[in-house]
Amino acid sequence: MVLYYPFVLTGTEVILITEGQQDKDYEIEITSLHDAAGNGVDPNYNSYVFVGTALPDTFRPGIVSTVPEDSANTVLADKPLVFHFDEAMQSASLQSSFNLIDSSGSSVTGQFSWLNPAVASFSPDNHLLNSVFYTITIELDSVFDSAGN
Repeated sequence: MVLYYPFVLTGTEVILITEGQQDKDYEIEITSLHDAAGNGVDPNYNSYVFVGTALPDTFRPGIVSTVPEDSANTVLADKPLVFHFDEAMQSASLQSSFNLIDSSGSSVTGQFSWLNPAVASFSPDNHLLNSVFYTITIELDSVFDSAGN
């Protein structure tokens, strides 16, 4: 089982990625987890029971949010572009299908880093320029989640 902790603009969530499951009840119990202030998880609310499924993942991934937001007018030139997906991704598939283009049609080069399996960050090699429009294109048929969808 893999555990990762994606930060989403609407809050935080813990997502477990498991191998195939059986149709039975599973219980997750969280212990020794603390917030930034050092407060532990309330033991009355530290477990959850869910029903597993043997069905394969067949859903295509989706983008939950981006930073900056789509069609943003004000973008900080020295900050990375961040993409939050709804599930773990095959990093190479996104990186090879991603293109950032400036208003003159030139591709902007940069580096990807993965904050966790569902959150990608793209840092341009050079700061983005003021008063220039940028367009991101992603070939969606070429982007896959960790299950190959």
